[in-house]
Amino acid sequence: MIDFELFLNECNNLASYDMLSAKLLCRRAGEIFAYNDDYSLPDNIYKLFYSSDKSGLSKSQFYKLKKIVTLFYQWLNKKRVVSRAVVNFVDNIKLEDVISVNEISICYYRNLDEVINFISMVGRKKGLSGDDDLLNIKCVSVLAWHGIRIQQMPDLLLSDMRDDSFSIEVSNQNGKHSSVYLDKYYGHIKRLSLITEYRGFPSGKLERLPSSEFLFKSPRNDFLSANGISHLIERFNQEAYVLFNKKISLSALYRNGVLFKMYELEKERGLDISKGSLVKELIDCDRPFAFGYAKLFGKWKEILQIK
Repeated sequence: MIDFELFLNECNNLASYDMLSAKLLCRRAGEIFAYNDDYSLPDNIYKLFYSSDKSGLSKSQFYKLKKIVTLFYQWLNKKRVVSRAVVNFVDNIKLEDVISVNEISICYYRNLDEVINFISMVGRKKGLSGDDDLLNIKCVSVLAWHGIRIQQMPDLLLSDMRDDSFSIEVSNQNGKHSSVYLDKYYGHIKRLSLITEYRGFPSGKLERLPSSEFLFKSPRNDFLSANGISHLIERFNQEAYVLFNKKISLSALYRNGVLFKMYELEKERGLDISKGSLVKELIDCDRPFAFGYAKLFGKWKEILQIK
């Protein structure tokens, strides 16, 4: 049995946030390798990137953890636990390699209608079956599916909505504006902009919303911060996972939206996505990232049985 404290001693010079990641990795390693002590097994290596079997994984989390996982395997190599080939394998791991079967089955969906219906189903189980119930969760999910990041959502204004084109104007970090077409799902955004009260989840308590220029708001503030949106999703997932073993992950929904676009184009044009060419058409990315998405596309279709 390997003493992971010895690895932590090697990490004393790391920044505080990296040291915290190293401690979390050691805890997770203890859980994983207690059942299967094969440190070279790819599935065991991939599991190290997840804080638990129920968690999702964002792009930023992946890159932070990859640094620590790489250090861990370099240390294992020095201890002659794994070969240099395993260290090289870890060096070349991409986000799409790590995304697990478990995460896809819990956090991914066949289409956006399935996401909306799932949210409604959870609401009905908690006695919330009105048209406006959980509308904020639905709208956050719609926007994430269409590529809008959680950091952009608090800045969305009612004046950004375009009723004539079923779209919403979004600003990026560089101040550039883009118009995001939401198709029939624009109706959810429009409805959210008009409501003056809603029932909280999971309490069902009726609460009034302030008059505000912002799309997302809470009973106590005229806008909802990114942290507020995250807490909204967390509260929903606490109930949803217990009820249906499914969750809403905004980072997963963002990727899910890209996968669905790939699927639509594949059907419409008969394009071969095995070389990543279809991905490059959809998102601005380099070739390795495109190949990674192509691999994830195959996983998504296989696990969710999409034909």
